[in-house]
Amino acid sequence: KQLEARQKETEVNELTSMIASAGDEIFNDPASPVGGNPDGDVSLVEFFDYNCPWCKKSMPIIKSILATDGKLKVVFKEFPILGEGSEYAARAAMASQAQGKYLEFHLALYEHAGKIDAQAVDEIAQSVGIDMKKLKAEMQSADIAAAIDRNIKLAQTLGISGTPAFVIGTNLIPGYLPHDELQAAVQEARKTSACAIC
Repeated sequence: KQLEARQKETEVNELTSMIASAGDEIFNDPASPVGGNPDGDVSLVEFFDYNCPWCKKSMPIIKSILATDGKLKVVFKEFPILGEGSEYAARAAMASQAQGKYLEFHLALYEHAGKIDAQAVDEIAQSVGIDMKKLKAEMQSADIAAAIDRNIKLAQTLGISGTPAFVIGTNLIPGYLPHDELQAAVQEARKTSACAIC
């Protein structure tokens, strides 16, 4: 048991230092869309895929926490691992930033009942008032391809292999978390960062 505890502690310490060394890429990549308070005291970073049912289940929870926590910054990391439809959706979502429509489009993609494929993505984009000609052109941008590639490499570095996965403060949390647990993780990160300052 002692050996197990020591190994777990070593793993946690390694992960914490990994998060610290990749901090800028995790929390401040200018290509990653941001929700909530951009100057928040705690960042919640989500790696997600639009075809992941657990990501879909997480979205209303994140929305609810954002509605009551004015100091929370949410960083969205497009991590399309569930096929071509997911990749198309990720590129479209990133491209929608140029029209100031990311959050609206992001939420609408999650509200879609069926599978997310190219046709569904185009229909949803039109429904939120996105200029399709501009979107299609922007989707081919090398910057968008590079940003998604960075997210995939970052996930690999952190040992993330599934969605959703959250980085909150110095903690990596793989998998879905119910509302109370996600909120508690945010509060814990807030306490820890306040202690680091004091």
